[in-house]
Amino acid sequence: MKQGFVIFLLFYSALLYGQAPSAESKALELNYETSRLQSNVVLDQKKYWKQAAESQSNNEQAWLNYFEATRVSFVSSNSRVYSSSEKKELETIAAQVSTSLPQSYCHYYIQYMLIEKQDDSWPYLLKATEIRSSPDLLDDLVCYYSILKNSSGLSQAISQLHSSGQINSELLEYNQNVLNSIEQYGVLITYGFADTYPILILQEVYGFRKDVQIICLDWIKSNKYKVELQNRYGLSLDGLKSESEALKGCLKIESYPYVGLTLPPSLIKPYLDDLYCTGLALKYSSEPVSNINNIAFNWSLFKKKHIRASEDINVNYLVPLSLLIDYYQKRNEPIPADIQESLNYLNNRFK
Repeated sequence: MKQGFVIFLLFYSALLYGQAPSAESKALELNYETSRLQSNVVLDQKKYWKQAAESQSNNEQAWLNYFEATRVSFVSSNSRVYSSSEKKELETIAAQVSTSLPQSYCHYYIQYMLIEKQDDSWPYLLKATEIRSSPDLLDDLVCYYSILKNSSGLSQAISQLHSSGQINSELLEYNQNVLNSIEQYGVLITYGFADTYPILILQEVYGFRKDVQIICLDWIKSNKYKVELQNRYGLSLDGLKSESEALKGCLKIESYPYVGLTLPPSLIKPYLDDLYCTGLALKYSSEPVSNINNIAFNWSLFKKKHIRASEDINVNYLVPLSLLIDYYQKRNEPIPADIQESLNYLNNRFK
């Protein structure tokens, strides 16, 4: 299920340079926001649809809107895990729907969302999509078919997601540049909708950078997916209770994985000393990485048609741009015009 927001990072305060004079640039302080969700508008919507649903118990759309407004109101800037009280509130709505609208799309949709992407959630997903062809669940079908290794179902779901228009050309360009930030046969750890499904579209539909392997933290809710990762990379992922534990386990891949700039700072912060910016991704390495030349080269590969688009995720370009500007300034070298102009624009937009 597509979250009603895009998680993004904001270049916040400083950048740390490594031991060598040539400046092995490291990301130091990162921050992001989802505050626009935690607004009075969401709470007002929750109150409105609660009243509508409870006064018209057979109004399926009212129940869907009430559930979604409640769920979105629980979105945290650091976690997608519900507290016990939040989960209880969502389960109460689910019980009301089961009584008022059993066997409905709304019933199966809410039952799925309560345990989304866990192995026992799939029957609810399939039943919901059987009753109604909803674009909101196309990404979940992509996840389902990918985990089950159903290539024909996966290809169809990715094609449908691409055709739905949920992932626009701006997001595709951004994620194309993410892939261009990763070395050949690299492994990229992603977080959710905005940084996973555009990449799958680029790889499946356009055949772009199919050498890069994706690990989506959101999919690790599935035990089957965890077993696949354990077998493929030799990881130990049993008994994981949080996204931070999942990330810690995935960073043990021997081939030095990358993490997307879309991961929340709370997850990234413990590893900042070992993360090196390579463009729109951070390479994890316990050994120093001379990465500034990589950033410059990768920037030359970037598509920049939509860098000034309205997508909030474009704020992440400030990370490599700021590193490049600082690099040229410290060497009294002329700053390439496109780098300076892009930095100026994004600084003005996101200040």
